[in-house]
Amino acid sequence: MTETEHGFELAACNGASTVTVSLRDDSIVFTDDGDLPDGQASDAFFDYGGAVPDFAAGMTLPNLRILARTLGWDATIDTEYDGGARIVVSGVTVSRPSA
Repeated sequence: MTETEHGFELAACNGASTVTVSLRDDSIVFTDDGDLPDGQASDAFFDYGGAVPDFAAGMTLPNLRILARTLGWDATIDTEYDGGARIVVSGVTVSRPSA
């Protein structure tokens, strides 16, 4: 499963109806309008079973972080974002085609 697939899987598990994937100079950002459980430290979301209610869904963020780290990247939850869930995969080299 790719980073993008993990981002969409989490969105489906947290009740999102809209998902946006955006590229920044050094990151891929997944933003959705779903809800993550309140009152958890952001690193707890990356514990197996920590972010979502069932076994399969609880594998999503830990697998995303492991895949990102394997590629030399990092995955974090943007705790400042209050419109849903935002996951930032940073350390990415983004190549944009010439116009």
